[in-house]
Amino acid sequence: MIWLPAGGHDTPDFFVPAWDAGEVRAYTAFNLSLEGAFNEIADVGATDEDGIALDALYRAIFALAKERKRDCRGILATAIWGVVADFKGMGKKRSPAPMNGDSTPVPENRTATNYSGYSIVAFGIGIDRSADLSGYDKSALDAILAPQPEGGDTNGLYLHNHGAVFRNAPWDPEADLIKGIERCFADGEFVDMRHLLNTTKIYRAKVGIAYISAIKRK
Repeated sequence: MIWLPAGGHDTPDFFVPAWDAGEVRAYTAFNLSLEGAFNEIADVGATDEDGIALDALYRAIFALAKERKRDCRGILATAIWGVVADFKGMGKKRSPAPMNGDSTPVPENRTATNYSGYSIVAFGIGIDRSADLSGYDKSALDAILAPQPEGGDTNGLYLHNHGAVFRNAPWDPEADLIKGIERCFADGEFVDMRHLLNTTKIYRAKVGIAYISAIKRK
């Protein structure tokens, strides 16, 4: 379990269950894993000096897949390594279990922090609701489409992305996607991690794209 405490220092705390001496278990709020390799790797550069928004990036990927007649059935997953233009996300500002015993859910708070120029590593999914999604397992699809507090469904496009920001991991246009991500984790200084709003913008990025053929619940 990972959460932001109420102290306001924006440093996450961690809780790992340890009731046995076996393997370490990880529990996340974004419990999705990708099986298989990326279908494509895209090199993205914003034409607007303000950057390209996440929803615009996903729309461009879907449009390109249709134009090139790629085997995209309406759902895709991405891994993104890039440079932040405008970081907008949501995160908990209080413990999920308030000390006063009040069980009322604590709403997530918007953040729009000035991380322009920092490196970002993001992972997520995009669903084109205008596509024929009948070929996917309905219960598994419904689980992915769980309501989001904000930043989910936008004009028929559903996105769910999480991103981490790093400093001191400069952009290298010659590095590939995997090397860029590895460099952030190995050499970069972790700064922040959020559920990304669709209005988050990037200047440039390498994007791994996987066209999802099936969704399985475990």
